[in-house]
Amino acid sequence: MAGIVFFSPHPDDVEFVLGGTVLLHCNRYPTEIVVMTDGGAAANGTKEIRRLESDMVASVNPNIHYTHLGFADMSISSYNEDQLFSIISVIRKFKPSIIVLPSSNDLHPDHIQTSLLVKKSVEMAASSFCVDRYGSPYNCKYLLSYRFPGKTTPTDDCWAKIYLDVSGVYEEKKKLIKTYKSQILMTEGATVTDVNRDLLSIIESTDRINGNKIGVCYAEELCLVKGSLGSNNLFKLFY
Repeated sequence: MAGIVFFSPHPDDVEFVLGGTVLLHCNRYPTEIVVMTDGGAAANGTKEIRRLESDMVASVNPNIHYTHLGFADMSISSYNEDQLFSIISVIRKFKPSIIVLPSSNDLHPDHIQTSLLVKKSVEMAASSFCVDRYGSPYNCKYLLSYRFPGKTTPTDDCWAKIYLDVSGVYEEKKKLIKTYKSQILMTEGATVTDVNRDLLSIIESTDRINGNKIGVCYAEELCLVKGSLGSNNLFKLFY
């Protein structure tokens, strides 16, 4: 069955931006969130707390599966061979029909490097590289990227934009986001950051703006990075 793999530089990135997309697909398709780092460099919350928060999401949503690669926060590099081999192994293991990765035009270095690393790994996973050690070649034809609200430059690595109506699961998305309490809530003694100060309102505003583009209450934006959209009927393609 067709599956989808989301790459998240830190615990919570995918849920914040694409929580609705995950919820819309996880009950129908194998859905894996690959968390690159332990999130230990965050201003709030230890790496142990952040892992517990991901585990809580998985326990409440049993169709959302997680792979934690456990790289150190702020250490992602598209030139790191161990990280490259780990991603190739993940791609060959899950054989997803769709891979979703961060935009390469994000401002956060871990997001930029995750994007570059995954793109490189996708191409190498399709080759005969290290078949004996990392599994048989697999070619994922569709790559989609997501932009973190307020954290990307104006240009994007995007062939076409896709807007998914997530209005029907939006209350669930908000609950999912709030599971990451260490990051999103202004608790006593917490360091004030862009995340706990106003990210919740920025996410909702962004999703409302995206929804307005397609005439719904809330939508999430994805960009087609690799792959082609085809149809024998333009109305089926656009509506």
